[in-house]
Amino acid sequence: MSAAAGDADTHLKDSCSYSVETAKQFLTFGAGGLAFVAALALAPDGSISSLHYWCFGVFTASVGLGLLYIMSVVGHINQHQNYDVYTTRLRCLSGLQILAVLGGVVLLGVLVFHTIRTRHVPPISGATLEVSAAGRSIRYGVPQGAVVAVKVSQAGEFDLRIEASRKTSGP
Repeated sequence: MSAAAGDADTHLKDSCSYSVETAKQFLTFGAGGLAFVAALALAPDGSISSLHYWCFGVFTASVGLGLLYIMSVVGHINQHQNYDVYTTRLRCLSGLQILAVLGGVVLLGVLVFHTIRTRHVPPISGATLEVSAAGRSIRYGVPQGAVVAVKVSQAGEFDLRIEASRKTSGP
């Protein structure tokens, strides 16, 4: 084996290694996207829309394509005794995986903005407490029936505690 053939083989092995590592990174992005969509769907005030299903499906497809790509690379190396990852089949699988991740990210962005826009934040009921000191002011919403305790130390430090009311049973 000549030095040029050895360099070419090393180059193909490096390309194969980088290609598989890149596919693993996109697998990680896809799995993270799945976890993010699942967290949004399981939020206590969230409702599941068709956008959740689309996003989940696209990220699932990207993970599946990534796994299929890695298995195809291993099969290609085993079958052909060759590290060339530039075959049409492998390039199509990796390209589809990348497109699926990018599509999932776009759908996830739309989903997040839709969730933020439609999330209903209940107005603060009950009293509000405003603390002003040293030119700064902070406003707290105090739930109805809560106990508010403010302690001021000799050094001028504030300790503010808002605790839910403790229900006591009748006599």
